[in-house]
Amino acid sequence: MTESLHVNQEPLLVYEVRNAKLANGFNNNRLSLEDWSINNQSVALLTPLANASQYLEGKNYPTSNLVIPSMY
Repeated sequence: MTESLHVNQEPLLVYEVRNAKLANGFNNNRLSLEDWSINNQSVALLTPLANASQYLEGKNYPTSNLVIPSMY
């Protein structure tokens, strides 16, 4: 989620600047500049860990239906 906010930060800020009357949902949940700063720091910290986690995920690995017959 933080990556999504990081990617969409500029369009959200442009929307806020261009529209004098903000939608209630946006106005009730908008982030302050401090919140944006915390989000950007979180993305910078967590992105390398997320990349490492995805790299270590198994996509092609043997399952029991392939391993058991080869054992006999």
